[in-house]
Amino acid sequence: MERESLELLIARLSWPVPVVRWRAARALRDLLNSQETRLDATHMLLRSIAAARCETECCAGLTVFLMAESHARPALEALRDTLRYPSILASLLFRHMYGEDGPDWESSHSAFPSVYFEPEPFFIEHRTAHVPPILSTNLRRLERHANRPFMRQWAFEWQTLQDKTGVPRSSYPHYFGRVDDVKGGFVGQYIRGQGELYRSAYLRTLAYAVDHWEMPRHIAEHYAMDVVPAVPGLFEIDPVPRPVWLGDIPERCATSPGDLEQLARQLIDATRELKLRPMSLISPIVADVAEHGEFTITAHLVADDYSGDELYDNKMEIADFEAAFNIEGDRPETPLDTYSDQRKGSAAPVCTSMLPKPYGYWQSHYFATGLPVAASYVLPMGTRMRCTRGGVELLHAGRFVGTTSYWHDRWSPEYPREGNTRCGVYSTLEATLLPDALKRLGRRLVWKASMRLWQRASTLDEFEVFEKTVVFGD
Repeated sequence: MERESLELLIARLSWPVPVVRWRAARALRDLLNSQETRLDATHMLLRSIAAARCETECCAGLTVFLMAESHARPALEALRDTLRYPSILASLLFRHMYGEDGPDWESSHSAFPSVYFEPEPFFIEHRTAHVPPILSTNLRRLERHANRPFMRQWAFEWQTLQDKTGVPRSSYPHYFGRVDDVKGGFVGQYIRGQGELYRSAYLRTLAYAVDHWEMPRHIAEHYAMDVVPAVPGLFEIDPVPRPVWLGDIPERCATSPGDLEQLARQLIDATRELKLRPMSLISPIVADVAEHGEFTITAHLVADDYSGDELYDNKMEIADFEAAFNIEGDRPETPLDTYSDQRKGSAAPVCTSMLPKPYGYWQSHYFATGLPVAASYVLPMGTRMRCTRGGVELLHAGRFVGTTSYWHDRWSPEYPREGNTRCGVYSTLEATLLPDALKRLGRRLVWKASMRLWQRASTLDEFEVFEKTVVFGD
């Protein structure tokens, strides 16, 4: 393979758009798995790890090796000798590749800051612009529980990396978006050089806590999961074509919101005879009809005394895959009581909104939209999950009992506040399982359909959200 092509792919591992990083990593992984291109791809990846400026840039290359077949990875010693910036995350990646930890990382941190150190205003102002707020939330939680200055140490570790690397102190990259959309309040999924520094400083803070504050290693590993670039299983999922059975229902809802219930019922009726029935759907509106719009429909199991006209969205399910570090295996349990709201006439979603731990921020556009998966209480015992190019599959006794798939519609990293990128997702359940679950759980089926449109009077105004929701029986 030509060197220029490999260098281009390596450069894309640090591209500002996370989706591009993921696709580049997939291409590099495939080159590693191919005997014809393995040697050149390995050489270039090792060079990129050796040239990294900080911990998370090293972990990007390590993640590609993790995704490769075991025989396609370099020798443990070669990779260990190449790693300039050990970290708790790198050690985890080594463990899942080779069965043993990577280079020692406990001392991979700065000293404790002097009493005169004050966090730079830039760090404070931009710590939730360049990385997700969960990192701040994690360190504040640790600070409360351990009575140690985690946030101050994070600022000091960032300052050390900033002084060493000279990465530009950039604010949120508004210049990537269209001027009119930025003025209207749109944001985007981007990672700049500062994002690498904030994440690396976070890992160094965890290392300091283990080294000086007696934090148990397994606790530090748990908090490191929020900076994992990608996870086996989910890494394989490709977008599929928009489902044919969807027709133009979302677009008709956008142009005639008053007909939302009628049109949603048409969609439900059109899919009743499918072997795998859609139970949860989030669909962007075709851009020619409404550039910024979203149609959602979800199925819920309600008690007999339910009489309300509202339902909560699919409840979040934090699924623990930390030990396996792979989104495959037994479908995690979702007790009905846990996922039912506690008011009279309780309701529970047919599909929970799964957030795997870890999930991989290179595919954040998927998880921002949601990962609806049929709940365990509507599935037979022993149901297993696996990820393929087509999405998440649920299997029992060799047959499909559910699926989750994504599609893109003129996808862009830009999206409206409180919205999603132009990424659709739907989750299905084997049709015969639904009546069995209703009977076994003593519940009945209710649907919730919603339409959201972001609109504005002129390009000088901010977008406002028009929303309509209807709840109706099956």
